[in-house]
Amino acid sequence: MECVGSIDTGITAMSWSPDCEIVVFTTGEGNLLLMTQDWEVISEVSLVPDNEDNAVKLDMAVLPRITWRGDGNYFAVSTNENGKIKHRVWERSCQVNSNSEAVKDQSSILAWKYVYLGRWIRC
Repeated sequence: MECVGSIDTGITAMSWSPDCEIVVFTTGEGNLLLMTQDWEVISEVSLVPDNEDNAVKLDMAVLPRITWRGDGNYFAVSTNENGKIKHRVWERSCQVNSNSEAVKDQSSILAWKYVYLGRWIRC
């Protein structure tokens, strides 16, 4: 077996896209890392985008969760920020599509559910 790289700050979550073309990692440093199936880095960004409040403190003791939409175009990540759970939906290009408000005592478990008329929801 050959080592092709390492994530020095550790992996806190990992999930393959439904088509197994992309893998998403969250790191112990609070970053989101997208890689190809050949382990080439596509993008690495902060779990808290620059346009959001800089006072956000990630609690990496509560592990992030990642889930993909069935068609693989979007994935959602839950994080614990200042003691509250926040969900962000990311595009495959590693751009934030939408996010929830940070809510105390909310579950960090995520799942995509297909609903009537072809619309998707996060639950």
